Amino acid sequence: MKNLVLCLGMVFSFIASSCSLDNRSSNEEPQINSSWILKNTSGGITGINDNFNTRDVMWDFNESNHTLKVTKNVNTTGSGIPAGTYSYSIKKDGKTSTLEIKQLNVIYARLTYAFLNENGVVFKDDALADGFQYTFVENYCEDIICALEARPGLNVFVKLGNSSTSTTDGVTVVATSGNYKETLMPIPFPDNNPTFAGAHEKEATYILTVSKSGYKTYTSSPITVTGDCCHVMTETINVFLQPN
Repeated sequence: MKNLVLCLGMVFSFIASSCSLDNRSSNEEPQINSSWILKNTSGGITGINDNFNTRDVMWDFNESNHTLKVTKNVNTTGSGIPAGTYSYSIKKDGKTSTLEIKQLNVIYARLTYAFLNENGVVFKDDALADGFQYTFVENYCEDIICALEARPGLNVFVKLGNSSTSTTDGVTVVATSGNYKETLMPIPFPDNNPTFAGAHEKEATYILTVSKSGYKTYTSSPITVTGDCCHVMTETINVFLQPN
C-alpha cells in the first residue's frame, strides 16, 4: 500500500511539474534550435538592402550538440558567413541575447539577436556599429517532400497582331534580371499554341524582350517570379507583336 501511495504521489508530482513547464514555456521566447532561411540583409558601410530567395541561405541549429550548419546557394557579401559547420553558444546579459559562432574553438562571429515573432528572428553584427542585420524566417519547408522536377518561372505565349493562336516561328524571347540573361526555349503546346519557357527554378524580377523580323520589338514591365517551398510559381505572359 505504501508503494502504491508513493507511486501515485510521483505520478501527480510529474503531472504538476509538466503543467508548470508548459505554462513557463508559453511565456518564453521561441527557441533558436531550428532551421532558418535568410530573407533580407541590410546595413553595412555601403548600406545594402538585399533580399534572398527561399533556397539561397539556410542556417540549421542543433541544440543537442551545439552545432550550426550553414548551407548556401549564393555567395554575395550580404549572404553572411561561409557555408560549413560551426559550433555555437548563446550568451545572455539582461535583455540582450548574443550568438557566438566558433570555428576550431575560435570565435568567428558574434551576433546579437532578437525574435520578431515565433517565425522570425533578426541577427545583428555585435562588433561593428555599421555591420549587417540579417532577417531570417523559420524554415517551414523542411518536412515537405517535393516533386523531382524543374518548373519554369516564365511561360510566354507570343501572338502576331490580333491572332488568337501563338507562334514560335522566327521569334526570340529574352529574359534579363540584372546581369543574368537567358534566351527562352520554344516548347510545343497542345491546340497549336506553342510557348516559350525558361528561368527554371530561378526566383527573380525579369524584363522580357520579344522580337521578330517585320514586327516591333516588345519590352515588358518588370515581372516578378516567386516560389514556394519546392518550386517557382510560373508566371504566364501573353505578348502581342505588332507589324512595323
